[in-house]
Amino acid sequence: MNESLTFGERLKALRIQHDVSPEQLAETIGVAKSLIWTFELDKKLPTYPQLIALADYFQVTTDYLLAREPVSVEIKEAAGDMLDKYELCLDGRRLSKNELLDAMSFIRTQRTVRPKDYTVI
Repeated sequence: MNESLTFGERLKALRIQHDVSPEQLAETIGVAKSLIWTFELDKKLPTYPQLIALADYFQVTTDYLLAREPVSVEIKEAAGDMLDKYELCLDGRRLSKNELLDAMSFIRTQRTVRPKDYTVI
């Protein structure tokens, strides 16, 4: 997937994931709450110090926030959540949680059997 989330989309996703309101985030990094909304709508990018404060707060890199790193999702921890939020399909049929877990198990086995075929990017 080459589609990349924008800065605002990544910021909003992190904020929601960490269960932080725009007001709480603004107060923590020392900006107006309206600025957080402006960032999330991609109307404005943060200053360098604001970018660092956001990256430090969410424990991500500035490159991640600026969409210079891909979004990484650990399927093991997110399998149920992914199926609640997204309709994952194969051959036109929706995957069940058990099918997703079976696929994960199959991939782990394949990586053990043929480790040289799998590289970390």
